[in-house]
Amino acid sequence: MKGRLDKAIAKWLGHELAGRERPGERALTRVFARLPRPLPSAGFAERVLLAAGLTPGRARDLAGLEVRALVALACALSAVSIFYVPSVLSAISATVRARGLVDLAAGLLVELSQRVAASFAVWDALRLAGRVIAEAAATPGVMATLALAALVSAGAFRLLQELVIPERSRQNAR
Repeated sequence: MKGRLDKAIAKWLGHELAGRERPGERALTRVFARLPRPLPSAGFAERVLLAAGLTPGRARDLAGLEVRALVALACALSAVSIFYVPSVLSAISATVRARGLVDLAAGLLVELSQRVAASFAVWDALRLAGRVIAEAAATPGVMATLALAALVSAGAFRLLQELVIPERSRQNAR
């Protein structure tokens, strides 16, 4: 291995000294291909995550959180489509038997317009609910309670972190 690496380095340097750029770049690629690939020691990734202030479990949880969020979004879209698909399919099947293509397009446009209007009504109700919640949260008593809850939560999280991380460090040292 060492002899092949030395030959590749000598060939690369020869091309570079001669000013041959393209053969020199290809020879440098061969030099890097012949370099040994050291493997990190066992537990290397865990030590890096701990040094960065992350625990390996938290890194996996973040990826799991993204997957869970995507699954929840897919489920919500599926649930919403369950209400619209049967009515659209029934409108299409009834229209295809009775009328021509122009009537089908007009019926679909009317159905779509009605669904959009219904969704605006839902958004209006959600907007009203959001306004009520925001007005209630804007009162000084609620704001103080929320701030106190945030401080207590941050303190509890910090305490748990101090309890868990030294324990994991002792376990990794064994």
